[in-house]
Amino acid sequence: GLKIVLKLFPNAQGILAVENNKPKAIKLLEKLVTGEEKITVKTLKTKYPQGAERQLIYVTTGRKIDSSMLPAHAGCVVNNVDTIVNIYRAIREGKPLTERVLTVTGDAVKEPGNFLVKLGTNCEELIEAAGGFVCEPEKVIAGGPMMGKAMSDIKVPSTKGLSALL
Repeated sequence: GLKIVLKLFPNAQGILAVENNKPKAIKLLEKLVTGEEKITVKTLKTKYPQGAERQLIYVTTGRKIDSSMLPAHAGCVVNNVDTIVNIYRAIREGKPLTERVLTVTGDAVKEPGNFLVKLGTNCEELIEAAGGFVCEPEKVIAGGPMMGKAMSDIKVPSTKGLSALL
């Protein structure tokens, strides 16, 4: 998927950013990109919220982006693994986006985990797939801890933009 994206931008470089608590993934990715002139693996310190766009750009390129700027102002595009995989599936396999990996986690969930989910799957069913609630949650958040939105009802379908239920 990254090779496809890089073909669209002749002067671009691809950086696979992986936190240092995933040494097996780093080793595998380094092996897979051997000989790839336009793709490198960058090992990052494990710290929160390093996965945010602006932090990733700074730590991988040294370019600073203030709140009035977009990543494009720094000549960067940031994509997550799921997006890159789905670009590959769409272009090489002709497969439309019909599913995504979704995290269900939090203290109120019995068996937190990552699930491959068909788009439209009811959020209540996803929580049940994670063993259900062990106690009444204070709130359920759609998305991540920093940018997620509190849900008033969990009986709603999952969408392509939903990455987690917390």
